[in-house]
Amino acid sequence: LIDGEGSITIYNNSKHQTGIFPPRVEIGMTTKAPLNFMQEHFEGNINRTHKGTCWRWTLAGRPLIRNLMVAIQPYVLVKSEHVELMFKYIDESDNSRPLSEKEFSRRKAIRQRYSEINSQNWRGSHV
Repeated sequence: LIDGEGSITIYNNSKHQTGIFPPRVEIGMTTKAPLNFMQEHFEGNINRTHKGTCWRWTLAGRPLIRNLMVAIQPYVLVKSEHVELMFKYIDESDNSRPLSEKEFSRRKAIRQRYSEINSQNWRGSHV
């Protein structure tokens, strides 16, 4: 599910100027049953998309996302680098507030790498 219909990323909330870059995992599908499975096993929320044609399962929170990464790591093919980046993001984060410049830069760099990977995958260069 994650490899095909999912997204593993660091959300860019710079429009709110908090610079926190929270992690997020999402799966969008027209069929709700697989998302119910994800919610039963990994928690998260299921909502209809804004147009009402699809369902979206969203998982937020570092401990929950880390548990999911541990569970899917042996099975992901396309998004293996996404998983590795998420471990790096979660395991090496300094969560003190306000964020230091160093921590802000580190998070921003990881977010940039997610953008690069997604751009490469969109063009099909991973195959």
